[in-house]
Amino acid sequence: MKAHELRIGNYVSTYRDAMSSEGGRKYLDGKDHLYSRVTGILPGRLIFDGQTPNCVNIEDADPIPLSEELLLNCGFEEYYEEDIEDGITDYYQKNGIVFSRRYGTIVDCVTHEQIHYLHQLQNLYFALTGEELQITLP
Repeated sequence: MKAHELRIGNYVSTYRDAMSSEGGRKYLDGKDHLYSRVTGILPGRLIFDGQTPNCVNIEDADPIPLSEELLLNCGFEEYYEEDIEDGITDYYQKNGIVFSRRYGTIVDCVTHEQIHYLHQLQNLYFALTGEELQITLP
């Protein structure tokens, strides 16, 4: 992941050894990584408010893989399922924005670009609506 791919407000995954204190963090599935919301970007560093320490090297942050669960937690609703001979495609929508999911791959139905990570979804949603995507973390 590169700093130019991120905006303030994006969520990334950080690790306990990079972020030594546990205060105010949401650890994923009991693993050693957690969701962190970017509140500042410096050359080679990401800043997170409300955390101690409040910054990490960008190499210590990873993108969060986008899943059906995260789409639903972002307020997208499954509204159509298409069963064609080589598999099922599910469609999700929110505020007129539509994504398809087939074989675990999520695709924007307008640009036909694959969306692999949560920060990509956040950035695309903002570009299309001018609003921040509201996310409920699992």
